[in-house]
Amino acid sequence: EATLYMKQAKASVTDSHSVTLARSKKWSELRKHISSSGLRSSVRLARSYAVEVRERHSIISLAAPRIKQPQRGKSRLHDEQLCQVFFNVLLADLLGNALWSRTSEHTDSGAIRLLPMLVVGAQTSIGCLAVALMTRLLFKVG
Repeated sequence: EATLYMKQAKASVTDSHSVTLARSKKWSELRKHISSSGLRSSVRLARSYAVEVRERHSIISLAAPRIKQPQRGKSRLHDEQLCQVFFNVLLADLLGNALWSRTSEHTDSGAIRLLPMLVVGAQTSIGCLAVALMTRLLFKVG
């Protein structure tokens, strides 16, 4: 199978217009052909990349969506709603960290107290989860 693939690849290269021009030593035509086909393939690649970026969940899909999104079921959120949920959770995390910033995580000898650190992390995580679920529920309900 690998040898068949290699034979097909070799045949496609030897039958190409670029190889034909090079064998006939038409260097100016070869230069024009390579520059025009290179530009066309670069434009085609850039367009396909832009389409892929716009179809995925990213800042670009949020700022410049390619197509209007079809109506989704109530269980799925739009990109804008997902961004809002993310920033709400980020704000809740910052608030949790600010509220628990004065807790003592070190003993007088400098050792780390593991249990208070785990409790603070769990409380902040539970708060962030609650904010995410409430925001999602608000988007679903209305």
